[in-house]
Amino acid sequence: MKEHLVDIRINDQPIEFTLENEENLGDIISGIKTWLGDSGYRITSIEHDGTVIYPYSSQSESWQQEPISGISSINVTVLSPIEQYGQNLHTMYQYITLLNRALSAHNIALIGQLKEELPQIIAHIDEYVGGGSSYGKALEQLVEASGILEGELKPQVQKLQEFCNNLMIILSSRLNELTNPFDELKQTANALNEVVPKLPEVSILLQTGRDKEAMNSIIEFAEISEKLIRLYRVLKDRGYTGFEDTTIEDQSFSDFYNELNGIFRELEEAFNSRDSVLIGDLLEYEVAPRTEKLIAYISAIENEKEG
Repeated sequence: MKEHLVDIRINDQPIEFTLENEENLGDIISGIKTWLGDSGYRITSIEHDGTVIYPYSSQSESWQQEPISGISSINVTVLSPIEQYGQNLHTMYQYITLLNRALSAHNIALIGQLKEELPQIIAHIDEYVGGGSSYGKALEQLVEASGILEGELKPQVQKLQEFCNNLMIILSSRLNELTNPFDELKQTANALNEVVPKLPEVSILLQTGRDKEAMNSIIEFAEISEKLIRLYRVLKDRGYTGFEDTTIEDQSFSDFYNELNGIFRELEEAFNSRDSVLIGDLLEYEVAPRTEKLIAYISAIENEKEG
């Protein structure tokens, strides 16, 4: 019996997928999901022989029973985790922008529509802002105090507007990391150059009771480091191998960052025990020189890109 051939593609690119015991379209899609495994890729649409069958307008899933004999081609569109993050980030930004405009215009009707989605926004905002933040909790408290859940606008609504303005700035910055990762990488290097001289001073600040100044320096450094990790994931997702191919002193970027994360854990323990001497030593003799090495990595990657 002649084998029936099906042209199977993902994002319009042919893949090596061998049909074995599949009998219908549902079996093939199930096999593709297994093939994708734990990669984090998510199917957003399915097309066979020029017809889009998923997502579909009705709840019927009869397409799954389509026999293989009647199928010539299948194209599955998938999004990577970073692409999903970008899509959700954009949706979050649009929602916060619309809510802010509704609050500014005192548009009770629109606010009434938007508040239905607020539980989802509150539940996921920290996921998109990152950094172990507590924006969701703060947003929930401000929403409750503003009166919008009861269909009114109390004086506290002004604080909710200010909070939305700040969220828009942060979300816009995250979106810019996705659209202009190399420009953001250069800015990150400049920010690292500015923060390095502050690190050896943290121990002295702690010892002299200036805890707030010390924590500001640590927070600034942590935010820059987190941004670099986000940029690393974006560039890696887009197939840029500069991070992996570039070595400084025969050490790969991945090995370097794993090492640096180990030091960060020591630093966190030192902060928890308020060991200012150990904090100072780690920042001055471990973190600061490695940060200078990190700047060298970024410079090498930028030079490779420009070259």
